[in-house]
Amino acid sequence: MREKVECVSCGEYFDLDEDRNIDDIIYCPECGSQLKIISLNPPEVEPVESENLRDDLDEDSGEEL
Repeated sequence: MREKVECVSCGEYFDLDEDRNIDDIIYCPECGSQLKIISLNPPEVEPVESENLRDDLDEDSGEEL
């Protein structure tokens, strides 16, 4: 069963896919905000800071900006 999560930017509720994990980055289908999953039970998200996202992308790609 899919859980509902509330976007902390716009307040819209949307389905959280069952295969998601803590620290995954998701997008609000209503406003497009990038959100980081901080809890699965209950589902909670926090906004992704652009600096933090940039750091995560650097680590994943192995490249420096």
